[in-house]
Amino acid sequence: MYRKSYLIVSILSLLNVLFVPVFDVWGGLIPSQPEESFFDAVELIFTESDAFQYWIVIFEMTIFIPSVLMLVASLIHKKSFCIAAPTIGILLWLQLMLRYTAQNGVEEVLHFDDCSVSIGTWIAAVLFAAAFVIAVTSKNGNRQAVSQTPAAFLPRPPAAGTTVEKQGMISRGAFCPNCGSQINAAALFCGKCGHKL
Repeated sequence: MYRKSYLIVSILSLLNVLFVPVFDVWGGLIPSQPEESFFDAVELIFTESDAFQYWIVIFEMTIFIPSVLMLVASLIHKKSFCIAAPTIGILLWLQLMLRYTAQNGVEEVLHFDDCSVSIGTWIAAVLFAAAFVIAVTSKNGNRQAVSQTPAAFLPRPPAAGTTVEKQGMISRGAFCPNCGSQINAAALFCGKCGHKL
C-alpha cells in the first residue's frame, strides 16, 4: 500500500508541474494565457542565456526537480530516498516562497491574480507534504509481511542439541525442520505439520 500511495503522489506531482500553472496566471485560477507553462519554461532555458532570472523558470524547476526525485524514489523504493525527495521539495519550495515574498510582498503569494503565485505552486507544496508523511509513517515492507504471517506458519528454530540438515538431507530421528516437533526415524512426513522429510 505504501509503494502505491507514494507512486500515485509522485505522479500527481509531476502532472501538476507539467500541466497546472504554477506562476504568472492571468485571470485567477483559470489562465487566460496558457502559454505560461512548464514547456515554455524549458524553452526559455534552451533559448535564453539568463533564463534563470525569470520567475516562471525558477518556479517550474523548483517544483519539477523534487517531483522527478520522488518518482525515482518510488521506483527504487528505498525509505531514506523516499523521505529525502519530498524533504528537498519542501525546503526548496519554502526558500522560493520566502524569496518571492521578500521581493513582491505577501499579497502576490496569497492572491491568484495577475503576475502572482498560482494554484499549481500550492498544490505542489501539498503533494510534497503528503509524500513526506507517507514515507515517514510507513513501515518496512519486509517487516510488515512477516508480522502479518500467523505464528503457526512461521518456522520454529530447532531445539538445542537437535541434529540439523546436513548437505540438504534431513537427519532422521531428530526434529521436524518446519515445526520443531520430534519425528520418527522411519517417518517420511512430520506427524504434526505434514512437512515432507
